[in-house]
Amino acid sequence: TGQQMLTPRYASPEQVRGAAVTAATDVYALGLILWELLVGRPAVAFEGLTQLDFVETICERGVPRPSSALPPNETALRRAISGDLDTICAMALRK
Repeated sequence: TGQQMLTPRYASPEQVRGAAVTAATDVYALGLILWELLVGRPAVAFEGLTQLDFVETICERGVPRPSSALPPNETALRRAISGDLDTICAMALRK
């Protein structure tokens, strides 16, 4: 049909580009889910983006580490997330 089947909030760069979907696609989506669970909000806000901005956001822009996206008053959570969980998210969300 020529249509892409994806959930924008959890789409990987290869899905957006129309490339083959592999296990890396699942790892990327799991990284986004973990990020959202740790921070309490989606890693990327898509509201109001044009199609071009959407593609650029997914394919080019990096996602910050979860610990750096927490509010300043969340010092205990930031300390708990810094390290292994930050690294796991960063590795899963590499472009």
